[in-house]
Amino acid sequence: MQNDVARDIANQIRVRLTPQETAGLRASQPVRREAYDAYLKSRYFLHNERGVTGARKSIEYSLRAVELDRTFALGYAGLAESYLSPAFTGGGPVREAMPKAEAAAQKAVQLDSSLAAAHVSLGLIRVIYTWDWRDCESELMRALQLGPNDPDAHWAYAWYLGTMGRLAPAIAELRRARELDPLSFSINRDLGVRLYHARRYDEAIEQFQRAIELNPARGYTWLGWAYEDKGLNDQAVQMFLKDDEVTGATSETIRALRKAYAAFGMPGWLKASLKLEGWPDYEKPYFSAQTYARLGDRDNAFLWLEKTYDERSMWMTMIKVDPALDNLRSDTRYADLLRRMGLPLN
Repeated sequence: MQNDVARDIANQIRVRLTPQETAGLRASQPVRREAYDAYLKSRYFLHNERGVTGARKSIEYSLRAVELDRTFALGYAGLAESYLSPAFTGGGPVREAMPKAEAAAQKAVQLDSSLAAAHVSLGLIRVIYTWDWRDCESELMRALQLGPNDPDAHWAYAWYLGTMGRLAPAIAELRRARELDPLSFSINRDLGVRLYHARRYDEAIEQFQRAIELNPARGYTWLGWAYEDKGLNDQAVQMFLKDDEVTGATSETIRALRKAYAAFGMPGWLKASLKLEGWPDYEKPYFSAQTYARLGDRDNAFLWLEKTYDERSMWMTMIKVDPALDNLRSDTRYADLLRRMGLPLN
């Protein structure tokens, strides 16, 4: 019945279904209602409660979905994406989670090779962890072929394009993803991220503000960086402090950061943040590298970038385009990092 309704709606609103999508509707297998409910709950926590607790809840409900229905391909694809969440939220050791994500994604493909979501998960693993760029692009192109109207497929492909430094097509993919899912915080924020990486700061600021409207607990640090690189340090510090407030920084820390900025400007703020900011463990290496780079301390910046590299952090996918690292690019150590990741030097 759901397939019939989907086809009727598509016909009424003049949506073009690809042959693959039409075949998918015909081939869809019945799913236990309890399993599908668990899958939907896992998606909610994954996309709307982006943090350690949300990541763990997403994994919990995804496991419940596939335990209830071992033939539920979409459930396994959702489980793979849930296992990917520690890379974005610090919800657990990334090196432990990624093999589980790979196994779940492969199981989804085994059950239904025409499922776009399974190829999205495989492509994301290649982007943020294995750095297997050729296979990554192949998986994500397959996902787009199977699900041209899947916002996650466009979002994931944009991640790959941005990592390669191809920012204009990455922005175009994210705009398409936003058209398909305008209320997604992640898509709206990441559109702002790629505009920021493209040094289109005014557009990035506007986009980050839209994302924050969707989730007032997230996005302030990105907005602060855009203000900082535009030279609006007072507004930048306001956003950094707002992020500290919503993430639970102590009043003593906030007062000390304010005092450092008032006394010594942005350099004082950056130096104080190295001592006082309570960055999560999964963010600390990269954020420390950024801060040292902004201060002009290349040796410490590369020391922390090496730690980020060793941890196989998803933040390494930003190094080719991050404005915070601009004063490192002429250093031979920067080119060496790109080579080791297999990224193009130009």
